[in-house]
Amino acid sequence: MQASIESLGSYLVDNKIALDGIVITGDVTVAADPEGYKMLPAFLGRLGAAMIDADRVLLTPGNHDVKWSTDPGTTDRYAALLELRNSTGYRTAYIDGIDIDGDGTPASDDKLPLLTGTDGSFVVVGLNSSNHCGVDAAVEDDLRKHITTIEAQAAKDPSLAALLTAWKRRGLSDLARLDNPQLHAAANLWPSDHTRAAEAPLRIAALHHQIGPVTDIEEVKAFETMSNLGEFRKWLVDHRVDVVLHGHTHVAYNRHDVQRNYRSGITTTAEHRFLVVGGGTIDRGTPHAVVANLITTSPSAPKLRPLQIRGLKATTSKKPLTHHDFTHDSTFVRGDIEHAAGVVSGPTIDDVFEQLLGLGDLSGCVRPLVCRIADGSSALALPRSYPDSPFPADVTDGWLKETVSWWQRAPRGPGATFNHGERLKHRDGEELDQIERAAKALATDTESSRGVAVLVHPRTDLVENATFPSFVMLHATVTGTAPTRRLDLVAYFRKQEIPHWWPINMAELATIQQQMIQIMDGESRTVHPGSLTTVTSIPVAGAGIPFVGVPWLDRVADKPSEMLALISPLLTRDRDQAITAWKLAMADWALGHTPPADGEPVPLEGLEAVADLINGLSDAFGDQRASEVAALLRALRALASANTIYRSAIRTKNRGAARTTWVKTVHEERATIMQLLNDLADPASADLAAPPAEH
Repeated sequence: MQASIESLGSYLVDNKIALDGIVITGDVTVAADPEGYKMLPAFLGRLGAAMIDADRVLLTPGNHDVKWSTDPGTTDRYAALLELRNSTGYRTAYIDGIDIDGDGTPASDDKLPLLTGTDGSFVVVGLNSSNHCGVDAAVEDDLRKHITTIEAQAAKDPSLAALLTAWKRRGLSDLARLDNPQLHAAANLWPSDHTRAAEAPLRIAALHHQIGPVTDIEEVKAFETMSNLGEFRKWLVDHRVDVVLHGHTHVAYNRHDVQRNYRSGITTTAEHRFLVVGGGTIDRGTPHAVVANLITTSPSAPKLRPLQIRGLKATTSKKPLTHHDFTHDSTFVRGDIEHAAGVVSGPTIDDVFEQLLGLGDLSGCVRPLVCRIADGSSALALPRSYPDSPFPADVTDGWLKETVSWWQRAPRGPGATFNHGERLKHRDGEELDQIERAAKALATDTESSRGVAVLVHPRTDLVENATFPSFVMLHATVTGTAPTRRLDLVAYFRKQEIPHWWPINMAELATIQQQMIQIMDGESRTVHPGSLTTVTSIPVAGAGIPFVGVPWLDRVADKPSEMLALISPLLTRDRDQAITAWKLAMADWALGHTPPADGEPVPLEGLEAVADLINGLSDAFGDQRASEVAALLRALRALASANTIYRSAIRTKNRGAARTTWVKTVHEERATIMQLLNDLADPASADLAAPPAEH
């Protein structure tokens, strides 16, 4: 144990991992021996520089930490533990009868049995389940009057003494129980976040005893689990506990558990899912048993919390630890049965998106991934937690609308090999509005299943090297009855990048939903926005905005008025406006350290269009700025050339090397362009170039 903890301390320091709390779930000593308690500070001290303040250590008493054959809730029972707490400053679970009274009222607010993450990501509440362990059974009334006489006779008769000792031992039970005052006092420690918003910290309950069987091995004893286990598991549901830490069983494991509301029906909404982490121990012959768990929470606080648990394997001597010296489990909490089946659902885009972020890199996600938003209209705005947004908040809504508009335009814009709008409203060069046809079919018969639109052209798409949308089919149905009929959409994707693409696709679906509702209204059939569901065969996650973010420059390449918005402030020498406009034009194709999972935005048509427009207006800049204009044109065309080369390499094996070259070129040319823009729009240069005034 000592070698293992010393090795862990060095590992934490070497890898710059700072502990935020230490939770000990009991059995520090044997038979409440004070000498065992005295060893604990020195043992934790073997963590060395990784050790944290005593105030960040929380201890819950085990059945071996209390003095047996003493009354519950007495100083005699907890004397050694109280001495440890007073001498070290460790936190402990509330001690029944000492820290709290019979109503669960704390005697003091000092040293609460509570650890709160310094980053706000977790709250640990300690509980005492050992208050009744080793308590002598009550003597029956008709026998109590004879005990004194029997004990006096046993002092003279060894056989009777042995019988009396055995009789008393049989009345001694290792009873685990959480008294009502304990549960009441602990309940008041949780944060008052009744809505359990995504920002709420992870709720972790720590106690000594298990909350159910942990193996299939029979244990013959009076009380295998807590006597009021049902009450405690209901407490876990009532207070939405996310993780339970326990010891006692000597078995290290990490396992999801589900508890139903005892008065519920058969619906899954009555189920609460939580993670149980059991602490192990070292026995002879098991040198690699897990002796401690290193648990990492996420400060980003999505609704589904990613959780990493590394179990430290025991080592017989101090050594540098590697990946192989730990067991590794990665999971998420705050999920439910639906997540285990690959279904993520919620009332709004914000609620569902936070759950999706909590699924991490999606490598362990069940396929297909089904995402359902009850209120489809909520998808018309980006989720609040949308990552890597290239624009400030006041610009983001406009960016989303422009992006959706580009993907929904028919026919497609310049430079695009396809977009969704053209696939939905044109076929083989002719107008064929599938959205209108589906809407009219449903307006005619609200029970129809013919509200289908297809984005794949098998003859031209399903051939080698052909590019076609990942969004392959849309199905619209009407649910409910008048006057509350709802239009529901289900979209099928062969592949979808979730953190960045999915919100854009949902905004597209919400836009299509609105269009269909308007068409149906024109056919005298009133429906309201219903649910939006996506079914994705291959969900992926990546860093940075992928090609979903069609650069603004390309979106407006065929709109001269938009292009002039970049050039006008240069002509009028409005430097602030010019720099702001060009920064926004460059912002939505950010260069991350690693390429996004599904391509990335690389403007080309827009760069060429703005260069052509500047060239056509070069005379308007005057002779004084001719050299700056020529230099700007060279830089824009160099950037367009670099983008052309990289675009052709994005889907090849040479992408990595091509991207390295591209990123270097883009950084250089961007810096050159911004400096030239600054010079071109500098009002001071206009003053220097002006002719002297006549007198």
